[in-house]
Amino acid sequence: MKRLTGSIALALVALVLLVAPASAGRQWCMQDPVVLLNGRAVQIFVAIPEEFVPAVNGPVSVRITVPGSVEREVIYLDEGFNGYGEDVRFQTTGAPVAADGSFDVRIQVHVPVSGRGLVGLDLPAGGVPVQVTVVTNGELTWEGSLPVVINGETTVAEGGNRLHVDVTVQGDN
Repeated sequence: MKRLTGSIALALVALVLLVAPASAGRQWCMQDPVVLLNGRAVQIFVAIPEEFVPAVNGPVSVRITVPGSVEREVIYLDEGFNGYGEDVRFQTTGAPVAADGSFDVRIQVHVPVSGRGLVGLDLPAGGVPVQVTVVTNGELTWEGSLPVVINGETTVAEGGNRLHVDVTVQGDN
């Protein structure tokens, strides 16, 4: 079973790296907080090209906006880029949870970078390319001490060091 779970996790990472044709040939570094929203696991992969990692100068900021009645819990944070960690916070909206238990979620991500650090690395000072992959509506499993959401829906967004992703979390009804 562990081998199967490991294979699924490896396949997910490979999928994340392959879904962005504009990033072909790049080596991406990824961080991934996992949260529970009304008991449903949501995994958020935040990736930046490896060459930009030295310019990161603070924690990855993840803001998750959900309806006020949604229960929320952070179940996993990792060390972040350069050991700065991840700062996951929840915000509420007045939007309702649907009768079937589903609800909309907005995930805003910011990767702080030093403009001076980018210039020192001979990289463009305009910011860092970021790819956010959100896995929802799947099953939470554990690969050793690491949580992984499998068999879920994957949503990918690419942009600058500030971007957002909108997803819908399915209800249990």
